[in-house]
Amino acid sequence: MKQKKISLVIPCLNEEGGLRKILPHIPNVVDEVIIVDGNSSDNSVLVAKKYKVKVIIEKRRGYGLALRRGFDAAKNDIIATLDADSTYPFDAIPKMLDYYLKNKLDFLVACRFPLINKKALAIKNFFGNLFLASITSYIFNFQITDIYSGMWIMSKKTWKQIGPKVRDDKWFFSAEIKIKAFTNKGIKFNEYWIELQERIGFTKAGNLWIHGIRILLHTIFEKVTLSIKN
Repeated sequence: MKQKKISLVIPCLNEEGGLRKILPHIPNVVDEVIIVDGNSSDNSVLVAKKYKVKVIIEKRRGYGLALRRGFDAAKNDIIATLDADSTYPFDAIPKMLDYYLKNKLDFLVACRFPLINKKALAIKNFFGNLFLASITSYIFNFQITDIYSGMWIMSKKTWKQIGPKVRDDKWFFSAEIKIKAFTNKGIKFNEYWIELQERIGFTKAGNLWIHGIRILLHTIFEKVTLSIKN
């Protein structure tokens, strides 16, 4: 199944509980684990250092910035990512990797929908995610079910190709990198269903209405920018 080495990047901000659950059980298909800590105030770094992982301290906070630091530091041919709150099934990485390799993909998104465990996502988050995915699909004329999934697999080559073009260093990074991937005709893109779990710890998303408006404006801007280039 495993033809190339894989690096797993986990952005972290005050997620010591999630790390305690994830790190002892990283699948053996993963060759390198990189924790990018956004200057946590809890024991996240201490927990991470108990395991054979690379820890990067990023004093500037930003979800996208943490991922960017991790992707740039990754040494292997394939990069995977998941959130540190243990909501994404890290034990699904081997099956995702198998699907990724068999289908010769460049970018594979772990899709949370349909949502089986209703407690895994608050109702407003559930409908917000579906709405944003629908808007993105309509604007770009490309069907995507989970534009804000925090778990995916991509090649290092793909990151080097689209990474410099990704501008956002906060929450929109997740959508922007996927848009950059599926609008590139040279990148083979797909989704893979996973079962989301209940999170450990508290969400850092902040005001979802404000985030939603910003995300919508970012998405429209991406479409306009792409249209101008074409």
